[in-house]
Amino acid sequence: MSACTTPPPIPPYFETLERSPSKRIPISTVLVQDQRIAYLDVGTGPPVILIHGFGGSMWQWEHQQHDLSQHFRTLTLDLPGSGLSDKPDIDYLPNQMLDFCVGFMDALHIERATLVGNSMGAGLAIGMALTHPSRVDKLVLISGLPSYVKDKLTSRSFKQALESRAPSWLVSFGNWLFGGLITAPVLKEIIHDHRLLTPACL
Repeated sequence: MSACTTPPPIPPYFETLERSPSKRIPISTVLVQDQRIAYLDVGTGPPVILIHGFGGSMWQWEHQQHDLSQHFRTLTLDLPGSGLSDKPDIDYLPNQMLDFCVGFMDALHIERATLVGNSMGAGLAIGMALTHPSRVDKLVLISGLPSYVKDKLTSRSFKQALESRAPSWLVSFGNWLFGGLITAPVLKEIIHDHRLLTPACL
């Protein structure tokens, strides 16, 4: 039934930490594989796409957008299932996310871009470089997943998530029911300065 409901409205602006009207960036949307993808598009020059990590959204890049946009066309998207973008009932496999990334670039007529990825976003950026090398100009990788990642995790929440054997429908139901309650504790576990956890990212 949720697939038949009207999508929630997209706020007209992305509110940065400063909360100043001069800092507000208009939010745009584009359809990729019939899914509404929310993104920010600021600056001019060679395109740079900022890709957030697992559990994140475009807010992760609020401190980088201004400086990058002085020299580049800076695009910051909410990946499918995250932030203000649609949350389709799919498996969210790496190949699906790569297809969305290519579709996002196609929809905005971007032939080639520098990809900046954090955590899971770094993995997606690497996947783009390996699978679609003609679409990637440069890579910037931040805290990407190391080899044997399960052995190196210190976060109890992430270990539990990776080791879960629950069926996907149960995980989806749990996220729908309790996702909002889980977001803040997980972010506090992985972000050093809790003052950065503004309402925009919770």
